[in-house]
Amino acid sequence: MKLKNRPAFRPDKVLRTIRPAAVCPGRHDLGHAGAELLSHANVEGAFPFNVFGPAKRSGRAVIGPYICEHISSLGANALMNRLFAIALAACIISLGCNGKPDKAAIEKKVREGLAKASPEWKDITYETKANDTVSAVGATRSIDGKPYWFSFTGGDGSGGVAVRGPGGQWLCKYLYEKGAETSSEKMTGTEEDIAKFRTLAAEFATVCVAASS
Repeated sequence: MKLKNRPAFRPDKVLRTIRPAAVCPGRHDLGHAGAELLSHANVEGAFPFNVFGPAKRSGRAVIGPYICEHISSLGANALMNRLFAIALAACIISLGCNGKPDKAAIEKKVREGLAKASPEWKDITYETKANDTVSAVGATRSIDGKPYWFSFTGGDGSGGVAVRGPGGQWLCKYLYEKGAETSSEKMTGTEEDIAKFRTLAAEFATVCVAASS
């Protein structure tokens, strides 16, 4: 209902009741039990538990949490921004506090997987890169009595393995996607080195990819 300026010694008042009774236009019924007088300036605070922020001031009476006619709504942009923030927060909660892989769990899988694949994998190391989203695994494997270092870098179903010889030079490397080799390349080694280390590199990559996926 609209507030009218009438000759009076006090500003116009509106009723707020503690029960869901509508207030009709006309004289205010001061006889309702539980009713209290509110000045027009207090109308905007009469709607409790408003998660979208305070309502804009309106020239209509507010009945407790009920509204006689309508309260002026928030602008569409402000409302959509609040709804987007709520949805984003829910998404973050559903994904976890930081969205990072469990580093300790992946390392455990790598060590257990390599031990199961062969006890010949020694000196296993594990670290992460790129904000813990990329696994970097290293291990030594002896071939013909000589130690070779296998290094894996990757995650989420793909990665690469490089092989370093006893003299410290990188001999060759292999790339894998979804458990299959997609390419191989010699570095300081030979084509024979690529063939020589292919089976062990694939074994190493399979364990590392499975653990970090």
